[in-house]
Amino acid sequence: GKAGDTLVMPDDRVISPAIRANAAWEIQNVTDFAARMVADKSYTLLDIGANVGLFSRQLGNKVSNIERFICVEPDQTNFRALRYNLSALGDRVKFCNLALAAEDGAAEIFRDRENIGNYSLNPDAMRGRPYATATIQMRDTRAWMLETVGTDGPLLWKSDTQGHDEAIIAATPIEIWQRIDVA
Repeated sequence: GKAGDTLVMPDDRVISPAIRANAAWEIQNVTDFAARMVADKSYTLLDIGANVGLFSRQLGNKVSNIERFICVEPDQTNFRALRYNLSALGDRVKFCNLALAAEDGAAEIFRDRENIGNYSLNPDAMRGRPYATATIQMRDTRAWMLETVGTDGPLLWKSDTQGHDEAIIAATPIEIWQRIDVA
């Protein structure tokens, strides 16, 4: 961001120290992603597992041709930080406080106590790590995609759901996949 911009970052032992040290998070990933975008296209970024919005914020600061951001984050604490961190984008952002799944309902999310980037519907993602749980809302992936993402325009896909990506990918309608330029 620009000098003086602020960021809400829950303190942890993995992501927040890296942000303080580098003033960025996995910037090479953002740079590589941006390099694959077509400069004269206007995109919608679908950020599934948006966490606190670092990827969307950094990509939005790097390129000017993202017209709309759709950010999906089920965890309440990360969602509040996400809303703050992307507030400068105004009405270009649709915030969705839910998880994508096979059907609508509620589920338990596993929250790594030391890494805010390791929250998952998959208990195996904890692998002996200290964690807490919370109840989150889920939406049927196929129905949500068709309702929320729409049926036209080029898409950018970022998904980071700690072991649940495959289920979301498998349930995403082909009409959505045919529009994705960069994933």
